[in-house]
Amino acid sequence: MPLCNEEFRFDPVLDKNLTISTYPTAGNGYVQFSVDEDLDFMVDVIFQPSAGKSLFTSLVDNEGVFEYNLAITAPGQVFDQVRLSSTTSSPFAVVRKTILSDTPTLVLESEGATAAQAAFSNRGLTFIQVRDTYSVSGGSLRGFQNAYTQTDATDPETTVPGPLPLFGAGAAFGFSRRIRRRIGTQNKAAGCNGNS
Repeated sequence: MPLCNEEFRFDPVLDKNLTISTYPTAGNGYVQFSVDEDLDFMVDVIFQPSAGKSLFTSLVDNEGVFEYNLAITAPGQVFDQVRLSSTTSSPFAVVRKTILSDTPTLVLESEGATAAQAAFSNRGLTFIQVRDTYSVSGGSLRGFQNAYTQTDATDPETTVPGPLPLFGAGAAFGFSRRIRRRIGTQNKAAGCNGNS
């Protein structure tokens, strides 16, 4: 698997291009870019134990930052929704996602093993700049997942955002279970390792 250096560009996954601006600054592991059977595009950060580090923990690291750009290349397609979930052994792990290119700036937060979901305010985005920050004040963080959906901007029924469904504990558990399964299988079809 290649090293993720500054401005690392993944091979395209269907109609998406991912470029890492800042590789995760704390923790040891890898970044994975994939698409699932529902056509949700996933950008996963998965931490691995190595060289005395026990995943990403409060004893080793304070806070990390991961920044990347994601673009849709298919004509007429735009970003629709984003989900953030994390896999952790602690309620004291926090992952915060900021979509810098949405107006107003879109912010999601996952505390412990919870998940968050939101629709993009700007319904015409084909390129997004993302900053994820993560921290642990007890326990460990095994990884976090960013999932993106898109919609057809030329379809009048999909251009007006509807109300989001309530996002309860059952849905959060489902996302957590999916990321745990993905970590367990370690499908690294499109991934890159950290420098450490």
